[in-house]
Order: sequence, then structure tokens, then C-alpha cells
Amino acid sequence: MILKIRDRWFAYSCVSRVSADGWKESFVVVHTSTDLEHWGDYTIVSAGGVAGNGPVSAESPFVVEKSGMFYLFRASSMTFTTFVYRSGNPFNFGVNDDSMLIAELPIKAPEIVVENGQEYITDLADFRGIKTALLRWEPDGDSPGPQRWI
Repeated sequence: MILKIRDRWFAYSCVSRVSADGWKESFVVVHTSTDLEHWGDYTIVSAGGVAGNGPVSAESPFVVEKSGMFYLFRASSMTFTTFVYRSGNPFNFGVNDDSMLIAELPIKAPEIVVENGQEYITDLADFRGIKTALLRWEPDGDSPGPQRWI
């Protein structure tokens, strides 16, 4: 997914790899660009922790900015859980560190969609279609969650 923060584009994605000893792992990375053509090296922004470090533990990353804070939604295909991390730094949501973890949602591969000022969250669910729910943020902005699936 791509997000513009001030004068720079941020492209977040999942990288899965197999180490020399056969261990499969995945993590969320970000590349940045000022022109959408030339991209810098990646930085690992999230890995491990309670979400795991296996081959499908950092899928479908989605980042939103709200009131100067950044929220990473990171899905696990093993548990069909999305882990939400909050950080003031779009380059760091915790590597083997859950201190920025603020919520766990029972959904898969979420994306945040804004329509007429209302935020919605999607859920790939059972892979037979995409569910959509109104997104509600707690008053302090710490805990996002679906209001109801529609």
C-alpha cells in the first residue's frame, strides 16, 4: 500500500523469505520515494512479537495517519487476526517488540476506506467475498474497531 506523508511517498509491503537454515519468516517493510519512480532501500518497520514471525505473519500491511500518529494494520493468515500498532514514527512499529501494539481484530487483510467522511474497514474473511464495516475509533484514538459489518 502507498501513503503520502508530507512530501514523501511511503510504500508498505510484506516480505517473506526462507533463511539458509530453512526457516520461513515474514516482516513488514517500507520504501520511500519523492517522485513515485525512484525508491530507496527498504526499512523493516514491523516483525515478530505476538503476531509471530512465520511465513504469513505480516501480511497485508495497511497504514493510516490520524492526528499525527501512524497506525499499522498487520494481518496473520495463520490466525486470521489483524494486529494494530500505533507509532509516532512511520518507520518503526516494533521489531520483536509489542510496546506499540494497541489492538487485535478478528479480521483478515483489512483496508481502510473513506467515503463521504465516514471510515470503513474491510475484511477478506473466508476468501469468498469482502465484508465491510463502519470503523469506529475510541475517543483517545488508541483502539480502532469495526462498529458493525455491513
